[in-house]
Amino acid sequence: MSCLKLFLVSGLVAAVLLLTIDDLEQTVRLGGRFVTRRTRRLAESRGNETGKMGPMGQSHGGNVSNVSNATESPWPEDYFPEIFATDFKTRNALPFVHYNGCRHCAEHAFCNYASNPGCGGSAANGVVTFRNIRHARGCRVKPVLSIPRSYIRDLDDLRSKPGTYNMLKSMLHSGFSTYRSHGHSGPVQQCIHQSWAVSVHWVHLHSFCTGARFDGMPGGSSLCATMDSHDDAGRIARSWSR
Repeated sequence: MSCLKLFLVSGLVAAVLLLTIDDLEQTVRLGGRFVTRRTRRLAESRGNETGKMGPMGQSHGGNVSNVSNATESPWPEDYFPEIFATDFKTRNALPFVHYNGCRHCAEHAFCNYASNPGCGGSAANGVVTFRNIRHARGCRVKPVLSIPRSYIRDLDDLRSKPGTYNMLKSMLHSGFSTYRSHGHSGPVQQCIHQSWAVSVHWVHLHSFCTGARFDGMPGGSSLCATMDSHDDAGRIARSWSR
């Protein structure tokens, strides 16, 4: 009888250890934090409740199927990067929109980065740029993202508003300057996802080194162009505004 009890106890301990090891193997790093599989399931369920994001790496924002390799990676709501702000004044500025969407989601995180009044901020115009949570393979400097302080859902939403050209130009300038200031020398690759390929519904520009691929860019899910200097911003913005 004692041998049987010892056998059963040993089997139970082994099962617990296997489950613990399995959880450790499923651990991923997001924005400087370690997140277990259980936390990942919680994030996915929150995304499904808001209708913004499903399983990691999959977007529910478009009508295109089987495009998981073309869409960008999801964004954790608890990532707090350093913010680099660029304010601008133009005659043809976009109407400023207060964010009024979901809470505890990636869009709300972007709202905080932008200091949009919809989440308690005080911004009235301009662009902010911040480091991405992920590295681009082949780039020594971590990619950066540039977003408007005004809430603009995606590229299609931006194109539907007056002042599209000036906003894109400001985002390009901000991304180029910030990426260079972080230690990159040489041309900068500037990319923006098509509306159906985004995981965060707040329009954003990716800036990273040339020759690299990052979140499906360059590719059919994005518009990309190379900036050698600030003089290129107008040309690119004009092309993307159409």
